[in-house]
Amino acid sequence: MNEYFEGMREQLERHEQSQVRGLSTRDVVAQSYDEADLLKLAAELKERASFEDATFRFCSFIYERQDNRIPEAIRHLVADCVADHVSALATGMDPGAVEIFVAWGGHRHDHTGICVKILDHPQAWIRKIALIYSGSFLPSSDYAKLFKFRHDPEVSEIAMGGPLRFMLRDQALDVLKRLTKCPVVEGDCFEQTPDGNIYYRSWTPFLNWFERKGS
Repeated sequence: MNEYFEGMREQLERHEQSQVRGLSTRDVVAQSYDEADLLKLAAELKERASFEDATFRFCSFIYERQDNRIPEAIRHLVADCVADHVSALATGMDPGAVEIFVAWGGHRHDHTGICVKILDHPQAWIRKIALIYSGSFLPSSDYAKLFKFRHDPEVSEIAMGGPLRFMLRDQALDVLKRLTKCPVVEGDCFEQTPDGNIYYRSWTPFLNWFERKGS
């Protein structure tokens, strides 16, 4: 499922977290971990001890595309350890726990249902994680569930002082075009607001192509 990271590797605030811990994701994966070390981190998740530190360390393996160094049985265990936290869908969920569950929880019978609900989470950062991985839990017949993002309200600056954009609208369109192998090219459009124009890429060419493809 690492292919769903292409072009979208900013899913967690890695720099900010590394400043707090004095560790980067690269530092984490450069360390040696045996099975006992990994099981100890999993136990910290289950007991909610050092929760954010443990999720950061496990997510470092995902981010650096080295999660194959963690045995599958332990990845499943780790996803099970955060399942209660994630399934509550509360405001203020730990983003690392969400990423672990979405990325490693595919063995669970409730995985798809919870991931679909995460797509509607009120926090944009949480919605974004599920969006990035959506191709790993949505069958092609359900890709239309991502169409809701064409109205997503999350706004960000492109750069300091740069124009405002509806970022998740653009990213959802990228995901859908990649999953469907859509060849169309779209242009920019904007919404007028009291704060000025907010830009996003037009979904109309994709939606027209998708409708023709399905007919």
